[in-house]
Amino acid sequence: MAIVNEGTRVSIRPSNKIPTGFNAPAYDAFSDYQKISKRKTFEIPKTTVQNSDPLVTLLNIIQDSAVGLEKQVEDEIAFEYDTANNTNDISFWVDMLSLDTDQDPLRPDDSDFLSDAAVHYLVEAVYYVKAVAP
Repeated sequence: MAIVNEGTRVSIRPSNKIPTGFNAPAYDAFSDYQKISKRKTFEIPKTTVQNSDPLVTLLNIIQDSAVGLEKQVEDEIAFEYDTANNTNDISFWVDMLSLDTDQDPLRPDDSDFLSDAAVHYLVEAVYYVKAVAP
């Protein structure tokens, strides 16, 4: 059994949240998926993925091997498909729909904007999965 990550399509709107010059990683958006997830929000700790170069930060948000979007989706799939006892080969790809943070300066009363709470990037995404017998 293997889980194969086919990559992430970056569909962030508005597109001004994507740094100029960003080259999204390649992905294979297969259309013969067997499952599409619900739109879901993933929290990614800013301190883990931040870099002085916004291009690197966005790539880290997607691909960080500990907390990135693709890693969190892979972990969800491994749990859902019980990969320890499942012999199917599982492939997935992710559609990254939005990017924000959990701190909103326009809502100081119900946001952590002025607190000492850790900042997280909030990524809304859906993912597509297919499982094939080896």
